[in-house]
Amino acid sequence: MCAVEDWCGDNAKVDDTYSKAGTSGINVASDKTIIGVGNKGIIKGKGLRFVNVKNIIIQNIHITNLNPQYVWGGDAFTFSGTSKIWVDHYVSAWSSALRLWPRQEHWYHPLQNHIDGRAQWSAGCDGYHYWTIEMVGQGDQITLQNNLIEHTAGRGPALSATTFLHAVSNVWRDINGHAIKGDTAGKGLFEGNVFQNVKQVVVPDFKGQLNSCPDNAAASATQQYLGRVCQGNIFILSDSTSDNIVYPTHMIDNVSVLKFLVMAWTMRFNDVLNADKLYESLSELLTIGDWKKLGGRLRHGHNKRGALEVHVPTTYTNERSAVSYSHQHYDISIEEHNSSKLLPKASSRPSNFPGASGPRDFGISPGAPASLKDYTSRDVPMIGLHIITFQDATLVTITWPHVLFDAVGFSHLIQAWSAVLAGHKERVPNIIGGEDDVLYDLGDISQAGPQYAASEARILSGIAFILFVIRMLWIILTQPTVESRIICLPKDVVDKLHQRALQDIKEENSGHDDPWVSPSDAILAWLTRALVDPSKAPRPISMTTPIDARTRLSHLQNADGVYVQNMILGSFVNIVPNDFRGPLGKQALVSRQGLLQQLDESNLIGILQLFRKRWDVGKTRAPIFAAPGSQLLVTNNRLKIDLFTAADFGPAVIQASKDQQRKNHPGRPVHHYASSLNPGITMRNFINIHTRDLEGNYWLSGFFTPRKWSRIEEGFKELQ
Repeated sequence: MCAVEDWCGDNAKVDDTYSKAGTSGINVASDKTIIGVGNKGIIKGKGLRFVNVKNIIIQNIHITNLNPQYVWGGDAFTFSGTSKIWVDHYVSAWSSALRLWPRQEHWYHPLQNHIDGRAQWSAGCDGYHYWTIEMVGQGDQITLQNNLIEHTAGRGPALSATTFLHAVSNVWRDINGHAIKGDTAGKGLFEGNVFQNVKQVVVPDFKGQLNSCPDNAAASATQQYLGRVCQGNIFILSDSTSDNIVYPTHMIDNVSVLKFLVMAWTMRFNDVLNADKLYESLSELLTIGDWKKLGGRLRHGHNKRGALEVHVPTTYTNERSAVSYSHQHYDISIEEHNSSKLLPKASSRPSNFPGASGPRDFGISPGAPASLKDYTSRDVPMIGLHIITFQDATLVTITWPHVLFDAVGFSHLIQAWSAVLAGHKERVPNIIGGEDDVLYDLGDISQAGPQYAASEARILSGIAFILFVIRMLWIILTQPTVESRIICLPKDVVDKLHQRALQDIKEENSGHDDPWVSPSDAILAWLTRALVDPSKAPRPISMTTPIDARTRLSHLQNADGVYVQNMILGSFVNIVPNDFRGPLGKQALVSRQGLLQQLDESNLIGILQLFRKRWDVGKTRAPIFAAPGSQLLVTNNRLKIDLFTAADFGPAVIQASKDQQRKNHPGRPVHHYASSLNPGITMRNFINIHTRDLEGNYWLSGFFTPRKWSRIEEGFKELQ
């Protein structure tokens, strides 16, 4: 080796034999095109040298066997003082691959090539070639595009001198060491690449300027330089679980109506928050006890039910972090930002606003996970934290796959995060049920009683279910457009609507032991009436509402910790056309009493037993208890999830709002909203009573066809 390269210093030298052809190479002149014909374009034992030349195209060449037993036995390509070189569809094996030496600035574009580092001899004695691509040219401008680099151990590439590399749409696969190395002068932008089973993407001591788009924050940083946000890279690990802690997901987590959704929840603060401090405290939370389950990666499990698993790294690193983090800062007021200034604001009248329709509406960069497949096929954290700061406000968005937890689980996460941020880890509650599926256990079919039989009898099945599906498919085909919107109902409007409902009930019951309905009951009664098409005979409505099992099952109460998972059971209340024709309060009471009847614990246990029976035979679709021929309306009431209290980010406040009229403490949100990043075509006829803000206004969000939104807007007139 020392005879080939005089780099051994005072170490002992040995004599050996090597081929001089491998170290000299074939000189290529300017203005040349070299094309391999079919699979016969093979150069064995000798590489190509490009010195002080330009305007060259190399295609379909296979270079191999360049003194492979020696580290510096020869290079497939050597470039020095060149410009305008195009290389595509070349294969390199058993060589040092590419070396770009300093001379003058040159332009070089390797495209659609295959560098295979499998070798009988290797620096690490493990069959992985180390010296892959050396980029040491002064002022080089290189585009590395659509290449496959596999089974190597390092320097793929190594950036030094003043090389600037743009690496896009390449695949690094099965890398036993690092992919990227560089000194203080090397510069590189890596975007839209795939790193599959790469042990270390970038060496820890990289000293140059590099953006490998490891997360959305790094991707967003390119906006001011490129005029666009660069495409994030995809990081995929092998299926090996030897270095992971594996947690199960549970029965309700895998119900199909929840399993495929990806959620985003945004909180607005009228204070400037320290984004990095929020990220660091959230990451710290996910190292505590079974909270670390939330920092894992989703994988398809090897079990008979096909349930997903969560694979948690034993140690979080920069490459395998607990949280996917991005931060954008705009040195302007939030009211000056083109998108953020359009965020919904309450007024004195009922109003509606466009809802979030995708990741960008939540400030999430392209490339962030937006589907279940994105999570299961990539090595990405399940929790995403996306923060946008302004001169006077902060938007904090958290994303997660719904298979991880429901809205109540989200509120537990926010409270625990706030405790860590404040330096009080002792206040972080234990997670219960990280491994054990308590709802599955409660659904023991051997203990089934009359309520199980009653639940099974109510399932929509047979011809009734087939007609239900056909009717839904017909509606989807004939009314494909669904809009997401946000509704704001002012406090005084809701108060009047509520009083109207209570007065209706009082008149109906002659004032004796008048039943009570909530403002939410009154809102839903008004909304269902607004949705009815007056030109058609009304159909029955089956209103389904999620029930939080945590508060309804005695076995789950007074627990020493919190359940951060999905604990949603469904209720179905059938509303007949006569209810629409009667007083508003009567309809609200029918809905409320129908719901209360289903909150009985024995009824919920019966539903769990039904879930378990279906789950044990591989059925993940939730049973439907809708009335035959009815129209389905999905409702959700999140008013008990009080994020205005749960979220206390005061320790992260850099600059508090100077508004003298504020009603909350610094570091607490003034507004929040949530939606799905991938609602799908079946997300329709859905209304969510999301929150009651600090002024007492009610905020709703929904998915309806434009025609139904028009009827809701007409219904606003009744409320004014």
